[in-house]
Amino acid sequence: MSAFWRTLATARVVTANVARIGKTPKRKKTVLEVRDYQYPGEKLGFLYAIGGIWAVFLILGGVTAYEAFKPNVGQFLYGKHQVWIILLLYPALTTVGLNYLSARPRRMELKRAGLRAKVAPTNQPQLHKLMKDASLLLCMKQPDLFLIDDDAPFLYAVPGKAGSIIMSNRCIEVLRPEELAAALAKQLGHLKSGHVAVDLAITAVRSLNPLLQIVFLPATLMSFLMRGWQDTIDYTTDRCSLLVTRRLQTCTAAMVKLAAAAVGMTKDTTRQKRRGAPKKKERSVGAMADVEAAEEADHALASINPDELDAYLAGGGELTDDPVQVERAFNISRFIEQQRNLKNRIRNLGEWADSDQCDAAVEKVDEIRAQLKSS
Repeated sequence: MSAFWRTLATARVVTANVARIGKTPKRKKTVLEVRDYQYPGEKLGFLYAIGGIWAVFLILGGVTAYEAFKPNVGQFLYGKHQVWIILLLYPALTTVGLNYLSARPRRMELKRAGLRAKVAPTNQPQLHKLMKDASLLLCMKQPDLFLIDDDAPFLYAVPGKAGSIIMSNRCIEVLRPEELAAALAKQLGHLKSGHVAVDLAITAVRSLNPLLQIVFLPATLMSFLMRGWQDTIDYTTDRCSLLVTRRLQTCTAAMVKLAAAAVGMTKDTTRQKRRGAPKKKERSVGAMADVEAAEEADHALASINPDELDAYLAGGGELTDDPVQVERAFNISRFIEQQRNLKNRIRNLGEWADSDQCDAAVEKVDEIRAQLKSS
């Protein structure tokens, strides 16, 4: 009987081996993860900020717990109960509430725009393809893209299940298709990395009046402690742009052009307000001339010609004896210096492009491209 069972087991093994013959083993699918391109200080900066917030509330909780030992305290929401409210409910509720309030205007803007603003293969085929290709390369679900008719250049992400990206048609006028792909990849990087909700809350609390900032105290503390973190998330998502476009010059051009267009729009609006407002104080002719000259200089910096910027970047920023090129390089360099964190972003992205982490991430993206072509 035992011989029968041994024979049966041997037959099963032989059958299994025969079935495997001619079958190629399935190759593990390559997936791009956040840690493949994440800036090293981003996670640490976030943990430090959150730790600082909880440290403040631990101190407040300790003080409240000390008050609980006082006699004749008969209130339910006092003593040990208030400790838990301060430590857990208050920070959580304020953060969630502020996230909702800050995202609500953007969702209302999407609602007003309606389905006609949603980018689809039928109405904006090229833009939809850029979005689809970037989402596939970053291994994430494609979010909805909405194109808003506005003279101001803006491009931002909205939190959600898959998220959404809102873009003005001014961005299409300012950026070339490959630069637009870099800008979209940056916003996709924010969604993939989970930055949007926290960054939205921080930006919203800074625009509140002082009374509401006290009401949303945990979020106010977070806005102060996370200033450095907001810079590092730009370093992280700029790398997504490089992975999608594979061209450092394209990513840099997209950064500078969007910044220049945004500043140019701000200068135009400010100039219109100043011209329409009554003058509070008369100025001398010389002082007015200086002010106008400064405004024109700022406007010239903000209105950088895209072709001149491309020529400057293609030359690596090297100066020549040509006065036109010297002035161009000076204006562009001064403009980059004036914009908050723009110079650091450009430098950091250039350093990462020469790093081993970038080489490994690019290799992964190449494998993903090959998988997409074969599928």
